[in-house]
Amino acid sequence: MLWAVEALTEPIAVRLRFHFASSSGSMNQPEHPEWLFQTALRYARGLAPALEGLQEIVTAHGLQETYHLPFELARALRSSVQEVLRSSWLPRLASLADPNLWMHFAEQAVKFEHDLAPLRGLPLPPDSREGEAAQVWAPGGCVEVICEEQDWSRGWMGAEAAEALSQVEAAVDSSSAWLPAEQAWDPAASTSAAWDDTKQEEAWESEFWPPCCAEAVLQLLRQLAHKACWLPEGEERRQFAASVPLEASKAFRAKMQAIGRTADEFGDLAGPVWAPRVSACICAARHMVQSLREPSPLLLALDEEMPLPNGKRRGRSLLDGEAAAYESASRRWSLRMAKAIAEKFADESARYRRRPHLEAFSASDPRVGGVSKELVRALEWLAGCLDLLSQHLDAVAFREVWRCAAIALNRLMYNDVATEARFSHEGAEQFAADCQALQEGFRRWTPRPGAHFRELAEACALLRMQPAAAADLLRSLHSQAADERGSCPALTSLQVSRLSRDQALCVLGQRASPAGELGQSATSRMAVAKAAPGEVIKAARMFTKNGRSKQVSLVTELSVGLGLGIGAGLVWKIYHWNEKRKIGEYYQTLAIINAQKEQEATGES
Repeated sequence: MLWAVEALTEPIAVRLRFHFASSSGSMNQPEHPEWLFQTALRYARGLAPALEGLQEIVTAHGLQETYHLPFELARALRSSVQEVLRSSWLPRLASLADPNLWMHFAEQAVKFEHDLAPLRGLPLPPDSREGEAAQVWAPGGCVEVICEEQDWSRGWMGAEAAEALSQVEAAVDSSSAWLPAEQAWDPAASTSAAWDDTKQEEAWESEFWPPCCAEAVLQLLRQLAHKACWLPEGEERRQFAASVPLEASKAFRAKMQAIGRTADEFGDLAGPVWAPRVSACICAARHMVQSLREPSPLLLALDEEMPLPNGKRRGRSLLDGEAAAYESASRRWSLRMAKAIAEKFADESARYRRRPHLEAFSASDPRVGGVSKELVRALEWLAGCLDLLSQHLDAVAFREVWRCAAIALNRLMYNDVATEARFSHEGAEQFAADCQALQEGFRRWTPRPGAHFRELAEACALLRMQPAAAADLLRSLHSQAADERGSCPALTSLQVSRLSRDQALCVLGQRASPAGELGQSATSRMAVAKAAPGEVIKAARMFTKNGRSKQVSLVTELSVGLGLGIGAGLVWKIYHWNEKRKIGEYYQTLAIINAQKEQEATGES
């Protein structure tokens, strides 16, 4: 039966080869593939009714469930078209090496299969542009013929890749590329939101806030996935997915990374010039992660396992690999933005953390209430920076940025102020007020900003303790052993859980305690002062040989030996100087200790 249909269509096949495949054929022009496809469609539509009479014979023999002659006619004509493509058109397209001709041919081949499907008895799905349509129509189609020869597939996929890269370039370089997609889709949204507060939604309150370029790239990937559906599952589709959609996705990611690197080189990741663009890149990457990790049915056509160089398969598919790459880029630039915030805050608060201002914390005169004037500018900058980022980062990205920035600021204030300055009671109160002002800068974004400044809050609590309570705590810390986390019962009872025993001793050592706070007599302090220089010299020598953990324990023991009197603060200064590799400062410290010893001896006598 199938042979009979092929015999009936043989004259048509001969005519197609003469007009479209012979050198003398007037229509043998590969730049116009629509001529060949439309001619075949016209024959199929015109001859199908003539075969209805023969179909009655098939029905009379009870074979109508297996054979339908009009459908077999369309299949035979498609085979004739494919023979013309193999013998003439595709070799000529490969020799011309014109990407535009390859692109035009592929589009017309897909259109031909789409129009021929009803004549083959294949129903049209509700949305013929979806992937399931191609999955039904594609087997044995004209698009598959391109993959029969490596030169043909390489030429077509190269043209598709070049076109995809140009579309990525256009999407990224357009004037509205980095505007939020919601505002671009509905220009009146911002105007209506100004009159109706219930419709207004800021970036930091939205789950996703993708820019227009991200939506354009996703639409491009969907179009490429639709073309991939016309290829047979296996090596051909895997090769197309790796050559075209994967390269387009990589190009988009490279564009975003280039923007981040440029902003980083200018040192303006968190500044008003580059922060909106870098924030849009972060949001675009997060949107790509979500779209690739939970793809639409159409994008699943690209979910192919990618081969390794040795020919083996790896477990990660193309979509999973790209999603992981976008996720890594998003997190990396979020952390760099948080680092930029911390570095800029450090620059703005440099005067606050310098030695002249640190020495002011040891003054015993009462201070004017409020935040230290040296810190006001830094706090104002921080508030403005967070407000700017909240307008351009989605909820998840913004939360990650400000949390990481809070961690860095907490460490900055703890290391550079809480463990460096000498605090009187008034100075400790002022420092606590400054830390509270820093925490309040984050209250708009979280109801519990103090949870992100735990070490700083506990340091302030230790610095503000009453002298008697501080003395009792010191004795308890020296008499109790620390657990594996560095804590001890004395700290746990005070709800100090983030600072270890050694850290608490370091903070308490910064208290400018009044004379007699620890219950020591002048005679015992003089005896300690006489013994201190030799012990300090021994400690200074060991500082250059031991690691940080040994230094902490050594300083703790030395503080006990000195009775935490005059020399304790100076011993801690030696520790901090060692951290900064200022070995020469040790000898200056020893001279200061000797001078203080002589003064005490003179005063005692």
